[in-house]
Amino acid sequence: MADQLEQAISKEKNKPKKVKLFAKKDGAFSNETQEAFSIFEAENKMAEIERQLKHEFLYGAFADLEGGFGGMDGYKKFCEMRRKVRSDRIKAQQDQENAEAEFWYKVKLYGGGTAIIVVGLLMLWVMIDFAFKMGK
Repeated sequence: MADQLEQAISKEKNKPKKVKLFAKKDGAFSNETQEAFSIFEAENKMAEIERQLKHEFLYGAFADLEGGFGGMDGYKKFCEMRRKVRSDRIKAQQDQENAEAEFWYKVKLYGGGTAIIVVGLLMLWVMIDFAFKMGK
C-alpha cells in the first residue's frame, strides 16, 4: 500500500500539466493550494505507514521472525524486496511500451511498403493498359 501511495505521489509530482487550448484561464490555475495540500497529505500518510512498518519489524508482530526476517535485518530485506518489485514493475511496463511501439512501427513500415507496392503495380498496369490501347 505504501508503494502504491509513493507511486501516486511521484506520478502526481512529475505529471506534466497540459494546458487546454480553449480552457478558461482563471479556472485552470485556481487549485494550486488544494493540489499542494493533497500531495502534502499523501506524503505525510506515506511517512506514517513507513514508520508503522518499521515499528512492526523492530518491536511488533514481525520482530520475532526467524531466519533473519525479523528486526532491522528483516526490515532491510523487506525494503530491498519492495525496491526489486518496483524495479521489476517499471521494467515490465517499459518492455510493454517498447513492444507496443515496435508493433506500431512494424505496422507502419509493412503497411506503407505494401501500399507503395500496390500503388506501383496499379500504375504499371494502367501504363501497360494505356500502351496497348494506344497501339491499336
